[in-house]
Amino acid sequence: MGCGIATPAPARGFSVPDSPSDLSLERPFPVPPGDDRPRILFVIDHLGTGGIQEFILNYCRRVPQHRVIVLSLFANDLYSDALRGAGAEVVRLTDRPYGYGAVLDPRQLFAFRAFFRSGGAGFDQIHIKMFAGFLYASLLGLYRDRRVSAGVDATSRQLPVPLRVLLFLFARFYRRFYVPSWLRDDFRYLGLKPEAYRPQNYFVTMRRSDTPHPFTARYNLLTIGRCIGQKGHLDAIRFFQRLRPALGGDAALWVVGDGPHMPALRAEVSRLSLEDAVHFTGTVGNLDDYMIACDAVLKMAHGEGHNSILREAVLLGKPVLSTLETASCHRLAEDALIVPIDRAASDGAVARAAAALTGASPDSSRRLREQAGRLWCDEAVVASYLAP
Repeated sequence: MGCGIATPAPARGFSVPDSPSDLSLERPFPVPPGDDRPRILFVIDHLGTGGIQEFILNYCRRVPQHRVIVLSLFANDLYSDALRGAGAEVVRLTDRPYGYGAVLDPRQLFAFRAFFRSGGAGFDQIHIKMFAGFLYASLLGLYRDRRVSAGVDATSRQLPVPLRVLLFLFARFYRRFYVPSWLRDDFRYLGLKPEAYRPQNYFVTMRRSDTPHPFTARYNLLTIGRCIGQKGHLDAIRFFQRLRPALGGDAALWVVGDGPHMPALRAEVSRLSLEDAVHFTGTVGNLDDYMIACDAVLKMAHGEGHNSILREAVLLGKPVLSTLETASCHRLAEDALIVPIDRAASDGAVARAAAALTGASPDSSRRLREQAGRLWCDEAVVASYLAP
């Protein structure tokens, strides 16, 4: 069950005993002759929608001097074609769909161990992302290897309790641990060594589309993310119900994503009699088409700071109507990069949102783009990940 990469004997931290597994493992493409680029492995739970997936895609595009291999632990997949198109090598550990039951299946851990035992020594850097990868890497003691990093990009209260416990038990042992600078105080309880801390900076995707979505309403707003409580779609629908009259009634809200809360969201739309104005797209493979064509993004996710969608929208010059969940959001609001709103849909919040939409112009869009371009630059991301 090797990864197909010819390597020396495994380094300390990867030498683990063989274990039986009936799970399949795809082999990556062979190493091209003469390709001596550093090999960077990203370990991710799945390649479904998410900010981490987008980060890795941007890493491939913007750091071509690295040979990037992406190990996806589960079968959920929206990004493999795009990653391969950007030059990455994508390896899927198993064909099982992502879920908590699958994460805790010992066979999945066995497959993970087999991968690293056969090929782990062949990578120059190994970045563990998301929940299952951190669990397996920590149980196997991979934190002992200086090539291995882990990290977190959500607030502590966003994380499930089991993951908080895992972080508390193991994060302090990693030689490199990435945390966004605005969340560093939130994770002081992890006891990270100062020399292990790395600021988690982000590439920002520049959305482009030759086929923008053909919206019909005058004002079209997006709320984007998996349909779970954390993403705040229910609050977005309720806020939109208050905002729509302030926009003359000619407005639509598009819920982009899928998930277990979809029935509850549809029920709320029905209760508020918004069936003609709130639309559900499900998971889309052409998010660029929606982002380019929309008039604003409505972000009401619980506990999230300036997430990837927020940054992408601002870089497009789109108004972002956002609750102020973290200190970083407060700073963005003070700098007029986002429009502050609240979950109560107060009169002031609705008025600010309506003014941002009705007052949008090519000049205001240009100013947003220029200011955001100075704030979020690629150089800081590259420097952070190239640091030893």
